Amino acid sequence: AGGLHHGKKHEASGFCYINDCVLSALEFLRFKHRVLYVDVDIHHGDGVEEAFYTSPR
Repeated sequence: AGGLHHGKKHEASGFCYINDCVLSALEFLRFKHRVLYVDVDIHHGDGVEEAFYTSPR
């Protein structure tokens, strides 16, 4: 599975309770300055947007 891009910090959304996309990006950011995230799903990954909305990265 994977691609649970709707999960948010304080709530489950779209049947996603853990946002593996955000967790993976945060892990990569421990070693690199930037990460490219490409979401090819039919609808918006709102959990990923919420996680990084205020980030300068």
